[in-house]
Amino acid sequence: MKRHTSISRYEVVIVVLCIVFLLTSLGSVGSVGRTRAKDFLCRSHLQQWASIFDSSTQDNDGLFFAMESSDAGQRWIEPLRPYYEDAGLLACPAAMDSSPDVEATHRAWRGGPYTGSYGLNGWVGLGGRDVVGGRDARVYDRWQTPHVWGAATVPVLGDMFWADAWPEAIDYPPATEQSLSVPTTQEMQLVCVNRHAGSINLLFADGSVRRVGLKEIWALWWYRTYDTAGPWTRAGGVWPTDWPEWMREIKDF
Repeated sequence: MKRHTSISRYEVVIVVLCIVFLLTSLGSVGSVGRTRAKDFLCRSHLQQWASIFDSSTQDNDGLFFAMESSDAGQRWIEPLRPYYEDAGLLACPAAMDSSPDVEATHRAWRGGPYTGSYGLNGWVGLGGRDVVGGRDARVYDRWQTPHVWGAATVPVLGDMFWADAWPEAIDYPPATEQSLSVPTTQEMQLVCVNRHAGSINLLFADGSVRRVGLKEIWALWWYRTYDTAGPWTRAGGVWPTDWPEWMREIKDF
């Protein structure tokens, strides 16, 4: 992950003023404006996580952290705790409430003492004592460092329904927008969350942050031997009618 330069006070003031302007303008632009502002702030959060991951890997000889906890809510949060103070960075502004009456796509998760709505790609990190469907034994599949070819397609952290996910190319999408649950054997469903109008925001191993369409997530490089042309991609032969009805209008990939 590339080195991020420090941000000057002047730049921080400009960013804050822009955000304040957006928020104070919401009354005139309505729900569309509020949605866009939350999307903008979400990517801003993930840009801060890019700097956090960058600092952590530099202090660890270019390697990701070791996942020592068996609690998913602390698996990545605790190792990175020395690098941030604001626990609010754990949540996308569009999903900050963990109450069960909040619709699933905009509901935060609760893990241990933490509440958030960002999740880690479970295939990122060193070791760990967790066994999810035997996947922990596949050490060769893990991303141990961000300094790899194709890092711009390796997801690290982003919008999810749970604190982490271990996606597989054969995992099928959720039947409805709200049919999300933990635990699940179809862990791509924890990533296929309609949080930003048919897309999610993701941080990648090269430090970039971008919106990703929900159909595109099956074509990302989740682990070393992951099939980016699997059955839920156009390259793999998926048909528009294969997708559940709620996803059919989302752009194909």
